[in-house]
Amino acid sequence: MPVCRARPKRDAPGSYTAGRAEADREEDSAQQRREILKEKSARLKKQAVRAREGAGRSGRKATKRGLSPRDHDARAKIDQARITGRDAAVARRAVQLEKRAAREGESRDRIAFRKEYTLAFGWRASDPGGTLCSGFPPEA
Repeated sequence: MPVCRARPKRDAPGSYTAGRAEADREEDSAQQRREILKEKSARLKKQAVRAREGAGRSGRKATKRGLSPRDHDARAKIDQARITGRDAAVARRAVQLEKRAAREGESRDRIAFRKEYTLAFGWRASDPGGTLCSGFPPEA
C-alpha cells in the first residue's frame, strides 16, 4: 500500500505590499546606518585635525632652539623624549585617526541606497479638474 506523504510547507513570500514594506524598512535602515557613519567619519576627521595640530605643537616643543646653552636639564629632557619616542607618539595618534576616518568613509560609501528627491509638484485640490501645479507662485 503506498504511503501518502504530506508535502512540506513552504513559507509563502507574502504579498507585494508586505514585500514593499520590507524593502522600505531596509532602505530606511541603510539610510540611518549611512547617516551614523557619516557623522562618525566627520567626528573622526575633526579629531584627526586636532591631533595633527597637536603633533605640530609637539614638534615645536621638541626643539632645543631658544634654550640657553647652559640649560642642561631642559636639553636632557628633550633628548630623553626623542630617545623614548614620546615625541612621535602624538604624530602616530594623528595618523591612526586619519586612517580610521578613511575606513569609516569607505564603509559609508559601500552602503547602497536609493536617492529620493522631493519635488515641488502636486495636485491642486481647489480645482475640480485636479490641475497639476508647481509649488511655486504662478508667473504674472
